[in-house]
Amino acid sequence: MVGDGLTESADLYRAIVDCCGLPDLLAPGTIRRALADVGADPATASKRHYRRALPRLQARMRAYLPPSELSRRIDLINKLLKE
Repeated sequence: MVGDGLTESADLYRAIVDCCGLPDLLAPGTIRRALADVGADPATASKRHYRRALPRLQARMRAYLPPSELSRRIDLINKLLKE
């Protein structure tokens, strides 16, 4: 992604929301809280921030997804964060 950090961060946030597999009502807040746990904000978060927040996000997602779906979704997010 080329452009300002805000656009890149917003695109990354939307991609993570899409990958997580949570309902639209839950996904944004779940991701925001996981990022806040590591001192990051979706408006400025980089892939590094998401990688640091991933264990927190995974723990939160565990409440809503069965183990096999959780594993699949975390794999998708990991793949996105390595691009």
